[in-house]
Amino acid sequence: MNTNLDGESLETAMHNVISSWLVHNDPIPEAWKQTISPIDAMSSNEFLALDTSECRQLVSRSQSSLRRLQCLSDTFRVLSYFYAAKLSAAESNLYAVSNMWSLASLPSELLVRIFEFVVFGDRTLKNRWRAAVPLSHVCRYFRRTALSCPLLWSDVSGNAGMVSLSLSRSEDVPLDVTVAFDTVGSLLDKFLPEASTHSKRWRTLTLQVYCKDSEGVNHRDVEGTLSMFNICQIFGAVDAPSLESLSVINLSDFTLLEEKGSFSQWNTPNLRYLNTTLIPLSLRGLSNLTHLDFTVMMDQFHYNKFFKSVSQLKSIEDLALKLKISRAADHTSTQVFEKTTELCVRRLRVEVAIGSQSTTSFLRSLFSPLTFPNAVSLEVRFTGAVASIYTRYYDYGEEVEIEDGPMLLAAEETNCILHHDGQFPLVERFSLDVTGDVDIDRNPESWYDLQRGKIYLDVPINKLPNLKHLQMCCNGNLSPSFPGWVYGGPVADWTSAIRLPALETINIVIYCPGTAYGFAALIKEILHRQREQRKWETFRELSVTTVDRSAVPGRRTVSATYGGVAAQAWCARRLLITQGYYPSFASGTYVD
Repeated sequence: MNTNLDGESLETAMHNVISSWLVHNDPIPEAWKQTISPIDAMSSNEFLALDTSECRQLVSRSQSSLRRLQCLSDTFRVLSYFYAAKLSAAESNLYAVSNMWSLASLPSELLVRIFEFVVFGDRTLKNRWRAAVPLSHVCRYFRRTALSCPLLWSDVSGNAGMVSLSLSRSEDVPLDVTVAFDTVGSLLDKFLPEASTHSKRWRTLTLQVYCKDSEGVNHRDVEGTLSMFNICQIFGAVDAPSLESLSVINLSDFTLLEEKGSFSQWNTPNLRYLNTTLIPLSLRGLSNLTHLDFTVMMDQFHYNKFFKSVSQLKSIEDLALKLKISRAADHTSTQVFEKTTELCVRRLRVEVAIGSQSTTSFLRSLFSPLTFPNAVSLEVRFTGAVASIYTRYYDYGEEVEIEDGPMLLAAEETNCILHHDGQFPLVERFSLDVTGDVDIDRNPESWYDLQRGKIYLDVPINKLPNLKHLQMCCNGNLSPSFPGWVYGGPVADWTSAIRLPALETINIVIYCPGTAYGFAALIKEILHRQREQRKWETFRELSVTTVDRSAVPGRRTVSATYGGVAAQAWCARRLLITQGYYPSFASGTYVD
């Protein structure tokens, strides 16, 4: 830039300015001060005394000063902008290089642990190799470290080309294999033949069943049956002595059938975990199962299959039953097994989707013949829509329909699971969770119905004589009860015929004022009963956790614990407050 400032180049002017600033801490060089110093104010008489040439000199001097300072200011401003950009880039470079140096200076053993946390820490990843591949592309050190860790490449799923790399890089470590099939019995993943040559290294195997159309779109509304024999034929003989976990995930509405000894050619002597909708009785190694996740459709077919299968599993310690509503219309005709079946499980988890009155019929038929003499932990979770219930009656021969308001009925279902005395003699931990579903897309009123509706829940702890720890959770306006006491009614006339266990701890999770009020009423009666039965010294604490759904981002939880007398006082305070109102409701806090 060739700019002349009163006989001085811009470069020289900038040099003089910088020198003056560095030496004297003054941005105006001494030689300039006489020409660019401010013009002193003068009286009108003095101004009128100036002749034309003197006025012209003042104007010229002011214009010259303005041009010089304006040019310097613009130049320094542009220079400052570019230097700021360079500074930002330099800071980013320093941050990146520092991080790289920190990672590069880490011992490879520690870097491997970090890689394992990244790859295995996120359980939502469909294919874990999608996390391992980017790590190996960061730098040469990362690549050498990632390729030297066979465990990072133990995921065999998805892309056939990636499967080949994973099999070669995983060396001899156990493999986690996922294979997809169509309901016509065809293989969707083409890498199975190559993966089958490494079956001795299989640790987990997941079979996913889809119902795909010609465009590859999965459909959940097409019914039919699929023989597992067709799928097992694709595998052929399987020798998997290290297989610990087998999952058959049915992502279609087809009913899976076991025919012709579907799994008879599979060798799985160390199988410990099974997640399925169909227990493959022909599979060798079932006698060693310790953990079973079993999805049962609530119809006659799956009911019969359940009893035929589960009675043969003698080593199950953890049993998780997920009961889903079936499309089959007739549930009430479910045949009841009269022979009592003892299941030697230690921990039982039951999840029930409540949809209609037929749910209770199926639950009663399923659990009435079952006993769990060794169970120490019981978890029950109900889910369903809080929807309007209509009562029909006839008035002078005309049918009248009245809306009773939105509600979710889970009282009878609980008693169907805890069906009879002596069913769970050793259970020490009982968790009861009821959740009102919210689906804004299908039902825009579902959230509003949950807020204004009622959730009716029975808590039959009298059927758990050895119970010590009770945990409850509800996300709506709770209306609880247990035998001998009715929520909202007068204090029960307790009799010795209804005895409650000696509880040590009670844990509750609160989502709204209606939940707090319902739990407070229930716990007050339980503690009152425990004191009357002279079991008060056994009780240690009440733990209250509140969830503030208005917190942004996510949810905020607050917890507090209360001893015996303090627990009773907490219940009393909650009951003194009008239901649906609490001063700190805006903050979602029900502890004090």
